[in-house]
Amino acid sequence: MMSQRKSISMALSAMLMGGGLICSTAIGQQQQAPRTTAQPNAAAPAGSGTAAPAADRAAADGKQVDQQIEQQLTKIAQAKDNLAGDRLFVLHTACGNQFEVAVAQLAQQKSQDQKVKDLAQHLIQDHTQAIQQLQPIAQKLQLELPQGLSSHKQKELQIISGLDSKMFDQKFISMMDEDHAKDVTCYSHVSHMAQSPDVKQFASQTLPKLQQHWQMVKQSEQAMGMPAVEGEAQPAGAKIPAGSK
Repeated sequence: MMSQRKSISMALSAMLMGGGLICSTAIGQQQQAPRTTAQPNAAAPAGSGTAAPAADRAAADGKQVDQQIEQQLTKIAQAKDNLAGDRLFVLHTACGNQFEVAVAQLAQQKSQDQKVKDLAQHLIQDHTQAIQQLQPIAQKLQLELPQGLSSHKQKELQIISGLDSKMFDQKFISMMDEDHAKDVTCYSHVSHMAQSPDVKQFASQTLPKLQQHWQMVKQSEQAMGMPAVEGEAQPAGAKIPAGSK
């Protein structure tokens, strides 16, 4: 019982913090597992008279989503089958998609860089579609997907919304680079190793879009003069910088 509670606690922490535990567990299917979607509340502009109420609503919504995630993790832990990894993947992916839609919507509002705006539009369109595609899969797996962002992600969104346009663009692109690097690896594994045919098909069909997003992120990084991370894997179709070996 203590071991099960510890597993649920670790999974909840990874879910709220955006860590890679959920995808790792999805790959190891036999282990016992511990953006319709409501649009998340964006932070109100500084100096707005509605800033405090908006922040209060976001905090309340975040706590509610935290509870929804914990309830689903408990349900997954209690299931007596070998679909725990698939369920964790679907739950984690649903939360990730909602955050990417929210941060992309913020990018369209704050950025003055057309490349960043174009990337954000692709993210909103494709991740919203992914959220819709996950709904029937979740129902088959007897999961109820959270509607909105966790309290941690609400705070993260509020923090980056306070950055100036240039700093926001750099942070946004950096976040999308990191997220898509993890996603491409995760979806690639799940597309081969998922136990549920529906989960396997979803991962296979979504992977090319994630690779396209990642390539666009890399192009934006290069255009913005951001340093490339040495030794980092490149998305499919990405060009190797001149002089690289």
